[in-house]
Amino acid sequence: MKNKIFPYILITAASLLLCAPSCLMAGEYDGIWTATVTKASSTCKTIGKAIEGDYTAEIKQGDGLTMVMTIKETGTVFQGVRIKADPRIIMLRASFLREAGVVSQKVNIEMTDQNSGKGNASWSWSDGLMICGGNYEFILKRNK
Repeated sequence: MKNKIFPYILITAASLLLCAPSCLMAGEYDGIWTATVTKASSTCKTIGKAIEGDYTAEIKQGDGLTMVMTIKETGTVFQGVRIKADPRIIMLRASFLREAGVVSQKVNIEMTDQNSGKGNASWSWSDGLMICGGNYEFILKRNK
């Protein structure tokens, strides 16, 4: 009778360990965010690189793990998923026409908590004859 509470503590601790990080970090990320590009590079002469600074991103979670992020300043719409094994990780893609070619972007985001995260992106541009690309890093902060 002296250790009746111990099994409950053990079960609770085991449950948290087994479902972490998905149970602890599976918060909703819907909302308006500020994405600050902190570092950018490019091998493209005509396209240039991502411009460092602040952008407004609207993040919406669809059914299950699907995600959509729209960059207000450019109109770029990224679609992708949260990773089921670790819902803090979001992987997104976008493609659009630019300078008589197609830009394809891949974005990876790691949410630190429900109000902040960091990410990186790689992109390529091709007109069918030439190809170049670049990358950038950014931080995310939820707007209040």
